[in-house]
Parts: sequence; structure tokens; C-alpha cells
Amino acid sequence: MSPKSASIEKNLSPILLCKSYDLYGFPLNIFTMNKIRKLSNAATVDETATIAQSVAVAVTEAAVNDVYLNGETEILKLKAESMLIGIGLARGKVLRQELLNADLLRDNLFSTLTRMLKAYMKWNKPDQAQAATTLMKIIHNHGKGIVNLSIEKESARLDSILNLFDQAEHVAAFATLGLSDLHAELKAAQANLKAIYQQSAEAESEKAAIISPSFLKRETLKQLGKIVDYLNVMHDADAAKYGALASKMVQLIDDLNTKIKIRNSNAPGAGEEVSNN
Repeated sequence: MSPKSASIEKNLSPILLCKSYDLYGFPLNIFTMNKIRKLSNAATVDETATIAQSVAVAVTEAAVNDVYLNGETEILKLKAESMLIGIGLARGKVLRQELLNADLLRDNLFSTLTRMLKAYMKWNKPDQAQAATTLMKIIHNHGKGIVNLSIEKESARLDSILNLFDQAEHVAAFATLGLSDLHAELKAAQANLKAIYQQSAEAESEKAAIISPSFLKRETLKQLGKIVDYLNVMHDADAAKYGALASKMVQLIDDLNTKIKIRNSNAPGAGEEVSNN
């Protein structure tokens, strides 16, 4: 074998060099290669994003001058980049703890108010008892267990209650009871919670614009599969042009599939995940 032929054989690993013969008995070199396998569905989001980026780099470095392949690779790169954006996205509702803290403060103030009104109603002071009864009637008219409702429902009920509390006769009732400060604190707590809720809703809408990484993983696997299918066909048609790239793809994907298979076999009670071939 000439040095040039030896070099080609070495560079095409894991491509196998097979010998055949023509009608006259002269040897023919026919290069065959194991088909590129698709990436296992059991690959994690991180693994899928990483392999997609590695495949994109391999296609770029191969410089095979294939318009279709380059276009499909650009799509793959975009999906991988979108996936990486979503990986570190905070789970759960935005500003959740701030909302919980604001809701707790509001609940405590409202519960304090109802307890104090009930106490004034039992006190043998007619003016205070009447003022407390007037305010308590407003609360009763909005139903029981207000603080146990969802944040949204409780906010709606309290908005209605506080609107009535702001009427002149009811403001006077709070003054009679010496509870004007408590009234003001409750209004402030309600306003604060609604402001945080609005901020949370706006942040959630922005977060919703980022597609779920798990969804993008499925889309990326499909896109990667398209490239694998295409390269398998093109390698059979033109091994000289696509051989090195196909060899690199085999190495990248098979190495990761092997790691996934080992990981799955070590997982208690877990069966092997079937590849999306």
C-alpha cells in the first residue's frame, strides 16, 4: 500500500477499508462505514445541546461546501442556543417569595382588624360598639375565610372592602375606634401586594417567551436526526467528500450514546432507552 493510501485509511477511522477485485483480478479499494446512529432519546437537555453544538462545529470545520447541509446545521445551532438560554431559567412563579411575604403581611393586618372589631363589639361603649358593628358588617357581607382564598380572589374581595372603608362614614368609624393607622396599613399592604403581583405577571410573560428546554430537546433531536440521515445518504454517494465528516459524527454520537447506555444500565430498575433511529 502506498504512503498516500495508508494515510487515507488512517484518516477514515472508523471507516473500514475493504478489498474487492475487478473482472481482471486487480484489487479495488471500496470504503465502507458503519451508519451514523442517531442520538439516544435518553440524552439530557445539556447533553443534547452540547452534541448539537459539536456537530455544528464539525460541519463548519469539514467545509464540504454543501448548501443544504450548511442550512440545516444553522437551524441546529439556533435550536441548541435556544435550549441553553432556557436551561438556567428559574423554576416556579417569578417573585414567588416576595408575593408570599406580601400576602402574609396583608393577611396578618386583616386578621388583626377583624379580631379588634369583634372585641370592640363586645365592649360596653356604645359609640365604639356601633362603629365596630358597622365595619364588621361590611366584612361579613363579603363572605367568610377571606384570608384562606387564593391571592387573586382575596385581592378582589379586599379591594371591594377597602373601597367601602374609604367612604366618609366608615373613615369616621375607624377614627372613633382609634384604628385609622391600622386602616392605612392595610390599604398600603394591599397596594404593595398588587404591585408585586403585577411585576410578577410581567416577568412571567417575558419568561413565557423562552421555549421550554425539554420541548427544544425533542426538536433538536429531530433536527440532528435529519442531518444524520442526510449524511448517511451523502456518504454512500460520495465518500471522498463526506467521509471525514461522517467519521467525526460517528465518533461524537457513539461516544455519547455509550455513556448514556452505561448510565441507564446503572440506574436501579431502569431499562435501556431506545435510540430515536
